[in-house]
Amino acid sequence: MLPHDIRDGMAANLAHVPGLHVYPYLSAKPELPAAVIHLARVDYDLSHGRGLDRYEFEIMLLVAIGDDRAAQREIDQYLAPTGDTSIKAMIESDRNLNGIISDMRVTQATGIREFTVNDLTALGCTFQVEVYAPGS
Repeated sequence: MLPHDIRDGMAANLAHVPGLHVYPYLSAKPELPAAVIHLARVDYDLSHGRGLDRYEFEIMLLVAIGDDRAAQREIDQYLAPTGDTSIKAMIESDRNLNGIISDMRVTQATGIREFTVNDLTALGCTFQVEVYAPGS
């Protein structure tokens, strides 16, 4: 199992969010609203040699800034802990990604702020996703 297998599985879970463009890899020009998945950290050998690894992924949620209030209200829909627009609920809809990992959960979402991706400015937040996978 490689990190791209996890990113692709997470993207498949997020594909069920209506109207959200999902990018399992960093994108130079994402179409908004977007969820961009990237690997932030790997902790190896958590149990019995190569028994378990911990991956930390970040999902950047980006929305257009047409109207500040409307953009923040749009983000609120994705921050909800449940529902069909909830990033947390959709990521956790298949917590073992069809058996390729042991477990996965969204642990937190961090503050709403402006993001700049190349010449695109968007409003958004970052979700932290903790993944446990068997070592190889």
